[in-house]
Amino acid sequence: MKRMFYGVIVLAVFICLFSSCKKDSKPSEPVGISVASISPDAGPHSTVVKISGKNFSETVSGNEVRFNGVLAEVLNASSTELTVKVPKRAGTGKVTVAAAGKSADGPVFNFKYTVTVSTVAGNGVGLSDGKGNAAKFFRPQQMAFDKDDNLYVIDQEGRALRKVLPDGTVSTYAGAATAGFADGTGTQARFNGINDVCVDRNTNNLYIAEFPGNIFGVNAIRKITPDGNAGKAVTIAGGPDQTNDASSNMWGHEDNANIRLAKFRGPKACATDADGNLYILDYNNYCIRKMSFGATGVTTLAGHSGELNYADGMGTAAKFGSATDIISVDGNLVVADFSNYRMRRIELNGKVTTLAGDGTSADKDGTGTGAAFAKTAFAAADKEGNIYVVSGANFNTIRVISKSSTVSTVNTNDAVGYKDGNEDEARFSSIMGIAVNSKNELYVSDYGNSLIRKVVIE
Repeated sequence: MKRMFYGVIVLAVFICLFSSCKKDSKPSEPVGISVASISPDAGPHSTVVKISGKNFSETVSGNEVRFNGVLAEVLNASSTELTVKVPKRAGTGKVTVAAAGKSADGPVFNFKYTVTVSTVAGNGVGLSDGKGNAAKFFRPQQMAFDKDDNLYVIDQEGRALRKVLPDGTVSTYAGAATAGFADGTGTQARFNGINDVCVDRNTNNLYIAEFPGNIFGVNAIRKITPDGNAGKAVTIAGGPDQTNDASSNMWGHEDNANIRLAKFRGPKACATDADGNLYILDYNNYCIRKMSFGATGVTTLAGHSGELNYADGMGTAAKFGSATDIISVDGNLVVADFSNYRMRRIELNGKVTTLAGDGTSADKDGTGTGAAFAKTAFAAADKEGNIYVVSGANFNTIRVISKSSTVSTVNTNDAVGYKDGNEDEARFSSIMGIAVNSKNELYVSDYGNSLIRKVVIE
């Protein structure tokens, strides 16, 4: 009996020890990290920021810190504090720390952009080719870069297309000072009023939306292909109104599998997607048209033809105001909805949402519909998906919409004038075109000063 009693005790102790060992051998769950504060919480790039929190990696390389999604350099690390340098072009947004497979969001860092504005080309008013200040422009407008960083600029009130090489050399690529309508190469081509130029990055072919601003004129889409040092212009849709009648076949809204037979009512702007499809902002139809070079031809992607209004929605359930620009961004389209004071996003299936702007005419920084625009005139996007918008009472303010939909003001003065310099000093006289090259450098057409300006934003 006594032997049995001791045997039970030994067995119980063994079970207890075995259970304890198993429990101790089970790996502990990783402890999450947290971010308590950042200091300072505002400044330009290269600002050194202290991030306080818990359970950071004690090695520099074991931590990943991002400002508004942009990777930052970690300088020093302990389990409770990181020292980091604010990256360039971060924009305002949350600070995020990741370590050991865990991540945590911290407070918002209010990023201050630094800007350097310089003059690339132009000197006085005219239509003269040359390099840098030996060239002359006459009211340059919309512009676009090709994949080789050549810049194409609409000039001479929409009658000519100028080409600016990366070194600042300017030539007349297609068209001339004289208005008209004729296909041809270089200065043999004639235009009545180019509104926008866009580039198919797959081929480096250009497309232009031509509409002189009145219903008794040209509604045309022209394709321009390289031909030596000039461009060869060919009409692919629309053309001049031979009858001087608003009801003629050159004016209206009609989708058609044969793109040559489709009708437009004011092609205002254009953009291309990765597959080479062309999207046209049909200004007086208040809708976005898609031009496919396959079986479907021209179709209406979004907007209700003939109805000036504001509504998000799918396809023709969406409504636009007097929109002025369309660009391609990260596989979607973005429209500057001018009279609705908003930036709108269009997915390629036709779904329309509001990206930023509350519909009031004011320049107010904020996120999404918490921001406001005095104008949403022209737009361009960089490689990271940041969107630059021309706004301001005088079209002299540049705003940036980050990938987190945070809207910030880049330059601080909308006053009309001319001066190169930083974000506080620079002056423009109505920016009427904007484009970004492969180096994320912003170029603008300074309409009133007849200049091409470079804006480096960091």
